[in-house]
Amino acid sequence: MCGITGVLPSHSLENHEDYQQHVMNMARQLRHRGPDHQGIWSDGSAVLGATRLAVQDLGPTGNQPMSDPEGQIHVVFNGEIYNYRALRTELEAAGFVFKGNCDTEVLVHGFLA
Repeated sequence: MCGITGVLPSHSLENHEDYQQHVMNMARQLRHRGPDHQGIWSDGSAVLGATRLAVQDLGPTGNQPMSDPEGQIHVVFNGEIYNYRALRTELEAAGFVFKGNCDTEVLVHGFLA
């Protein structure tokens, strides 16, 4: 089981580093839910954090927050897409390229399809 944290303020992040630190502190509190990796992503208007319990793709290609290659989509996800292999096959046929073998990457590319 993973942990998800984040901040989405109603205004631009004026103290960007403070928000990042706050999200990292929240993620540290959830480390027991995801001891395999801790990550953060921010763009100046939102901060996403994640702790990961590696189940499917045990390598770093399954780490979160995850984005598409162009950096348009960013996601933290805790769940399981049971038919992700079939969906991946469809997305590969449509031209999407995958780095790893996790269902979160299918979610990212599927959103763009």
